[in-house]
Amino acid sequence: MGADITIRSLYEQRHKDYDVDKKLLALQAARGANKPEAEIEQLKQAYVEAYEKADEGCYFRDSYNDSSLAWVLGLSYWQASEDCDEHGLLSINMTKHWHDTVKAADVPALVRQACNNAATNDKLGLKRGDEGALRPTLYPGENETVEQLIEYFTNKQTRFVALLAKCLELNEGPSWSV
Repeated sequence: MGADITIRSLYEQRHKDYDVDKKLLALQAARGANKPEAEIEQLKQAYVEAYEKADEGCYFRDSYNDSSLAWVLGLSYWQASEDCDEHGLLSINMTKHWHDTVKAADVPALVRQACNNAATNDKLGLKRGDEGALRPTLYPGENETVEQLIEYFTNKQTRFVALLAKCLELNEGPSWSV
């Protein structure tokens, strides 16, 4: 589960340009016809490549887990969804607000703070959801450093800000699916 943020006009056009639906149908037909595995794998690869290219710059996903940029920034996609119109589009004013807020966020400091919160909770024997537990928290994985988390979240920030900037350039609120 997660938030899917899309520039709908670009998303639909790019999926047509890259024949994403046609490639998916070809893959499904090959599977249904019990074609050789090598042929299915080739069609699958073509579909995945087209899908990824089509999504570049017009689609952003943020999962509801420790990898959530919004969570680290103290933001809520759910709250923002209340400002969407009946088609699930965020208003231009709210798009500008999110763009400016996410762009201005000091991601390295926020990631460090979330890691410190996790360490403090551990020292106090507190788990997520316990009364008094500090939030947000980030627990670096095995063989993962705080610097790697900072790089990961900074990259997400850059991609999200670019998508929101494109929305503003097009004067089109993004589709906001939570």
